[in-house]
Amino acid sequence: MPASPRVKKTRTSGGLAMPEVVAHVSAAAGLFREAAVNAAYERVELPLNTPVFDQLGVNACVSCALSGAMGMLDQAAPALAPLFHYYIARFEGGADGADAEGNLFLDNAVPTLVASGMCRRDLHPMPFTEAGASSAPSDDARVDAVSRVQDKPTGRLRFEEAGAAASSSWIREKLRDGFPVVLGISLPEGYDECSRRPEFEWLDPEAPAPSSLRHCVLVTGFNDLRHAIHIRDSRGRHSFGDGHWWMDYRVVDSPVVLQMYSLGP
Repeated sequence: MPASPRVKKTRTSGGLAMPEVVAHVSAAAGLFREAAVNAAYERVELPLNTPVFDQLGVNACVSCALSGAMGMLDQAAPALAPLFHYYIARFEGGADGADAEGNLFLDNAVPTLVASGMCRRDLHPMPFTEAGASSAPSDDARVDAVSRVQDKPTGRLRFEEAGAAASSSWIREKLRDGFPVVLGISLPEGYDECSRRPEFEWLDPEAPAPSSLRHCVLVTGFNDLRHAIHIRDSRGRHSFGDGHWWMDYRVVDSPVVLQMYSLGP
């Protein structure tokens, strides 16, 4: 029988002890110590009832992240239409709704969700194309959407204080209480290449370095043993690990994170 692992705390990162696995001669003692150490760490993964969307050529990452967050809040909710929210925010949100390329501003898109909600997908089943994204919702879709408007979410704008506070602690607190979090982030350099890695984990805010491109993602959970939060992306199930990847707490607590919103008190 091979030697069982023993977990020993030997170094810290971001104030949290990280495990180093070394050999141990006793299988029973090794398992006991491993269980004891694992119990000191938290793992939270909120349940999802929405598919991993593929935004394709539409800059709808904000709407996809908010749709996933709403599904996490209400497991009994029907499948929702991200492009309903995208249309309202982009085409009816005024000058601050979106930029010239159709990228939504998160601090405008969240209030749009609060005011207008999001309808069932069968009432606005548009494809993720420019034509689909620019199709106006029906009156029935608008009525249905208003029936599930969100209470005002909590948020932290990070532009002025990026990296100054422990974003990872704030995020974990919200997830621990069952409230999903959406992030506005700077994408890593080589993002397209990263998306082809089945187990991509952004460990260091400087490697890959953040780019000038912006993105919005949904946080589905965290794992203290991995020292990371779990990210759902909107590039489809073919990307990353079934559309998910990990962001180390060091990256979360760096200027990479631009904005954070929680759909909950």
